[in-house]
Amino acid sequence: MKTNLCGFGALLLIAYSTWAPAQNIELVYSFTNGGWGSPVSPIGGTLNCGPDGNFYGTTKYGGQGGFGIVYKLTPEGSLTALASFDSLGDGGVPAGGVTFGPGGNLYGTTGTGGAAGTGTVFKVSPWGGLSNLYSFTHMTQIGEADVNSDGAITNAGVAI
Repeated sequence: MKTNLCGFGALLLIAYSTWAPAQNIELVYSFTNGGWGSPVSPIGGTLNCGPDGNFYGTTKYGGQGGFGIVYKLTPEGSLTALASFDSLGDGGVPAGGVTFGPGGNLYGTTGTGGAAGTGTVFKVSPWGGLSNLYSFTHMTQIGEADVNSDGAITNAGVAI
């Protein structure tokens, strides 16, 4: 039996049938801290099943830049990083998973990075090219209140 001993997250496959009372739960992938760059903390949003039968999602940390990845996971448990965030121009700490859009592209948001450091809307192509589509603006102070005029420091995904 596979176990997740490090506590960095796990992806479970749950087979459910309305016709049978039993459910099967199988550990598909375990996120472990393998050192700098290892994808950890699959937080935010849902795990989406793509048209190719693979699963797509994000991690909050890890990858080449250390601030999360967009990944593809096969049903057999093989994980591939499609994009890595550095918390600079492309953003960092993906917030709400990914959503499929036109041409099989994946769209999502980050909570840090971009032009003002307050997050981005990004696109990842099916072959892994990462593009920053929009950088959120910084918080504005009006009187004694901080006003978030365009969704900066987001914790939500993208709806298409």
